[in-house]
Amino acid sequence: MSTNSRIGMLKEDGSVVSIYCHWDGYLEHVGDTLRQYYNYRYKVEELIALGALSSLRKDIKEIISYHKWKGEPIESDMFISKEQYVKEYINDIFIEYIYLFMKGDWYHYSNKKWIKLTKEYCLGE
Repeated sequence: MSTNSRIGMLKEDGSVVSIYCHWDGYLEHVGDTLRQYYNYRYKVEELIALGALSSLRKDIKEIISYHKWKGEPIESDMFISKEQYVKEYINDIFIEYIYLFMKGDWYHYSNKKWIKLTKEYCLGE
């Protein structure tokens, strides 16, 4: 069974661009991988440019995107507000984890607030 997530980035104009990730969306995998390996804006932009992902990997070259794998069009939810991003996915039964890159760091939306991803938070230490 998959653990679905959304991976987004807050743009300078206040809008969010995001993509879907099908597998392993939990904090210990997607959350920690984002925190460790996609911690610069240019890396996040590269990641989001891939479109929807089957799974996330440390190396962007190893990521399986639906565009690369199945030839599906690259789609992302673009240019919605941060508030709309939360509203759209917080009640979606298929999206279990919501991540957002903003202010140079990764955050996870939980209990009606954004929580900064730290090693301790992601790994439950």
